Amino acid sequence: MAFHQMIRERRKQLGMTQEELAKELNVSRSAISNWEIGRNYPDITTLIELAQMYQVSLDELFYDDIDLVNKFAEDNKKKEQLKKVNKLLVFLLLIGVSSIIYLFLTRKPEIVFAYESVANHFPMTNFKEEEIKRVEVKKDKLYLTVDHPQNIAYYIESNKEELQVNLYQSKQSKIDERISIEGRIEIDLSSHNLAKIRKIVVYSDKS
Repeated sequence: MAFHQMIRERRKQLGMTQEELAKELNVSRSAISNWEIGRNYPDITTLIELAQMYQVSLDELFYDDIDLVNKFAEDNKKKEQLKKVNKLLVFLLLIGVSSIIYLFLTRKPEIVFAYESVANHFPMTNFKEEEIKRVEVKKDKLYLTVDHPQNIAYYIESNKEELQVNLYQSKQSKIDERISIEGRIEIDLSSHNLAKIRKIVVYSDKS
């Protein structure tokens, strides 16, 4: 006996109307009607409730109904495929979010040069741009390499997303920030919140 015939006969044996069965299963009467004429089938959850109500096993409900067996096999296949797709989407989403976080955390500010001349009465002069050989940021440090060893005076100003670095050649002991190096200077930027800095402007004199 086909599934739709069995559920119709079993309902009649229990003396239930379509409306009563629909109310018990929390579905519409038209859904019951469609099942009983073989137009469509209940989902697996409703099918289990129906089997319990009719006091029969699932095997008994669709033992001879190849179409129903094939339908549930196909549904299970689609569910497995959907699970795989969902897992893949979650995996790709995690990769995307991780990449964005990584890029944000490892993003380095843009380094540009600007020109500024120091007044003659100051005991110091700007470096020329070609004398500044290398500028790089590593973690919370700014490293600069100049053309020749000497004392370097510097001061830093920050303005929201921009950090301004002023470098001067100096041999005076009264300069506030002075580091004696051999062509390389290391500046601690930990107090300037590099995560928010988009640009570092290094001021030099025109060539």
